[in-house]
Amino acid sequence: MSWSLFKVNIKTNVINHRIIASHVDKGSMAYLLSTPNSRVKIAFTQAVSGLASITLFFIVTTSFAIVVSEVMFPGLLETGKFIMLNIYALLMYYAIGGIGFFASCIANESKLSLSIGVGVPVTFLVLQMLGNAGEKFSWLKNLSLYTLFNPNKLIEGSSFSYIAMFIFTVIAVILYTGGILTFNKRDLPI
Repeated sequence: MSWSLFKVNIKTNVINHRIIASHVDKGSMAYLLSTPNSRVKIAFTQAVSGLASITLFFIVTTSFAIVVSEVMFPGLLETGKFIMLNIYALLMYYAIGGIGFFASCIANESKLSLSIGVGVPVTFLVLQMLGNAGEKFSWLKNLSLYTLFNPNKLIEGSSFSYIAMFIFTVIAVILYTGGILTFNKRDLPI
């Protein structure tokens, strides 16, 4: 995984922190909850807005890259594989973003939400880096979610990448659903 992908991942989790935990910490969640909307509806709307923003980002950047490639290097880009690669990366972002959203839904304080939402992806990165450092620690990279993101296997046509996409999707669904359900049941600080 490249450093730029990791930085965008961290920014995504900071945004996911702002979706719920920041409102709870500042007290503005009380205003949202005083509307005739349920907690589930508020959390669901916040989750959809976070997912929509990262999806829009990927659509715009992918489209721009395809247009620029066709203008500068006509016919050289394998557009289908490029789009699949971007879908693969997007699903990884959904899974990592789900960690930030879930942390945002369970934490009463911003610092705890950020610690979990950013700390877990950083831990995954460190585990992957240690796993790539040498054979003695190679097993550590298997503990990292980032190991599932292997663009070379997608380009080769390996089924690994499609299984990884499915796993990313399942993780994202579980974390976002779990976050919404947890937020619905938890007591909020006054």
